Formats: sequence, C-alpha cells, structure tokens
Amino acid sequence: MSYLDGRRSVFPEGGYDQILELFSLPASQRNNMKRYQELKLKENLSTNEQDELNSLTITLQHYIISEERMNLFGDILINMQKFFTENVEPYIENKKLEFQAEVDKMTYRGDWQPNTQYFKKNVVTSGGNGYIAKSDNLNQSPPNATYWGQISRKGDKGDPSLNINFKGAYEPSMPYVLGDAVTFGGLWYYAKQNTIGNPPTDATYWEIQTNQTLVSDTQPFDSRITGWVDTSL
Repeated sequence: MSYLDGRRSVFPEGGYDQILELFSLPASQRNNMKRYQELKLKENLSTNEQDELNSLTITLQHYIISEERMNLFGDILINMQKFFTENVEPYIENKKLEFQAEVDKMTYRGDWQPNTQYFKKNVVTSGGNGYIAKSDNLNQSPPNATYWGQISRKGDKGDPSLNINFKGAYEPSMPYVLGDAVTFGGLWYYAKQNTIGNPPTDATYWEIQTNQTLVSDTQPFDSRITGWVDTSL
C-alpha cells in the first residue's frame, strides 16, 4: 500500500502551490471529453494517439479531476499538517511560556518599601495610588516617572451613600424616611429626610432624581426638571 508523502507540494520551503481552478464542463467540450476518456481507457496508444491525449489534457485541464491533481491536494494537506506540528505548535507553546513569564513579573508587592529590590512589572501602592515598575530598581520611590508608571489613582472621598428603598407611587398619607424612593407624576424622587404629607415637589423633603426628562402634554410641575418632551404638539 502506498501513502502520500508531501513530495508534490512545494509548501512551505518553495512558497505556495499553484492549483488550477475547476469549472463545469461546457457543451462545447463534450466531444473532447468523450475522446479524452476513450484514449485514457486504451491500454496501448500509438504515437499520434499519445500526442492527441496530451493535447486534450491541456485543453480540458480546467474540467478534469485527475489522480495527479488529487495527489497534489493530498500532499498539500500533509505538508500543512507537518508545518503546523513542527513549527506552529512549538511557536505557540513558546509564546505561551513567554507570556506567562511576563504575567509572573506582574506581582503585587504591597506598599512600596525602601531598601527593597523591585523588578520590571512589579506592582506596588504608594500614597493610595498604584504603580507598575518600568525597570528593575532599588530605592527609587514612586511617583518617580523614570522607574514607575501610575496605573491607578486614589479616589476622592464621597458623600455617605443612601440605602434607597423603593416605595412605589407617592401616597400622601404614608410616612417616608431618609432614602425612600417614590414615583410622582412620572418622575423619580427620594426622601432627603423623614416626611409625611409633603409632596415630592417640596425640595425641603425630596430630591429629584437627576437626568430625567418629563414626557407629558402639560408643562413641568417641578422647577427642578431639566427636560420636557411636549406630547401635545
């Protein structure tokens, strides 16, 4: 039993293989194809017949799937498999190792300390900010831009957050506490302090949710509304 070995393909050392495009046999070539098949089936060909077969092979090259063409295609696949196994896979594995080595360098070393050796891509914090080493260094404290690149910044202290508790549509008789949220007139409000009987339009007790647009056929009922889509037009 014989197996393909890739010898017909020039890939990869010789570049890329040239493969002729195939087409459906047109009616104008049917007689030539019939004659080609007759000659291929003959056991012995005269010199003239061999010349005729060679000529027909060239004429019909875009319509014939020959054993040589199939073998070439098989050899191309074999060489591609070899190339992937012998070149691509080792390359990928090597790059994975290189990448992991770089990732391993990005080690968080905690707060920056003097008299401590830091290596390129080590990560430290200093003054609440985060830094990554641009190169190996010793006793070069952040934010020395020659040795450190800032990757995070300490945020400003914000106001205490509210525990928002949605209470549904506003009810005049319901008591509300700080942080309760309601809807009123199609808009959102949240209580700034404990209240009962004071409508959400009362800025002493209620804060309107920012960046809201009223969609209504009447003018805004709250002066704090910044957007209005008039549906009466």
